[in-house]
Amino acid sequence: GNLNGQADTIRGLANIDRMRGRYIAAVKRFNRALTLYKQTGNLNGQADTIRGLANIDRIQGCNEMAVERYNLALALYEQTGNLNGQADAFRGLADIDGNQDRYGMAVERFNRALALYERTGNLNGQADTIRGLADVDGIQDRYGMAVERFNRALTLYKQTGNLMGQARTMWGLALLADAH
Repeated sequence: GNLNGQADTIRGLANIDRMRGRYIAAVKRFNRALTLYKQTGNLNGQADTIRGLANIDRIQGCNEMAVERYNLALALYEQTGNLNGQADAFRGLADIDGNQDRYGMAVERFNRALALYERTGNLNGQADTIRGLADVDGIQDRYGMAVERFNRALTLYKQTGNLMGQARTMWGLALLADAH
């Protein structure tokens, strides 16, 4: 059969498992998809799958493994010229930096991601990244900048009809207002 198609389907199911918090099932599926992508030499598929594993590592607080995987995915994305993939990997790394109080590095990586998303016209990616920058601003008591960025993200999410993004951004604004 079509191994890439099978791998895409398995990776899709793994992402659903991840979103539902079924991490053990997700990891098994990601690993199965990764094996198939390696058999076909599909580097973007491999990178997307490795990034999926990195996301689970990050969620579970396994930051060293997550960083290793995000960097591996980044290298594969650079090899294939996949700018959105590179941006996604930078955003994952930035999230870890932020969680570990390395705000300067987080901002640097968010900005790299943002520049790549702007080049590809990926509005949801731009909004997610701007929201990440707003979170860092809020943590560092740059209230005005945080509000400005949250509002910019909200505008982009409205343009794309991304209701989850809008909700998360409104939540960010609410937390900010509550803290000030």
